[in-house]
Amino acid sequence: VMNSFVNVERTKVFIHVVDGSGLEGDPIEIMKNSDELVKYKEDLANRPSVIAVNKMDIPEAQENFENIKAKYEPMGIKVFPISAATNTGL
Repeated sequence: VMNSFVNVERTKVFIHVVDGSGLEGDPIEIMKNSDELVKYKEDLANRPSVIAVNKMDIPEAQENFENIKAKYEPMGIKVFPISAATNTGL
């Protein structure tokens, strides 16, 4: 498993793509639990990150987007709305 993280050390910015629809679970809880990189190498947590909230074409995603933005932007993490289905924000 750790071998899959070897190339991540060269990454300058992490883009976390989150399902904004909530169909796969609470997006904020999913972000809280995505600490595999930090478990691999602690200093990766210091790299710049952005969050791309996907599925913005689904009505429920708008509320989740606002909640994610309210939680993470004060931490200095920019949050972007995207939709792969409608090619919005890409």
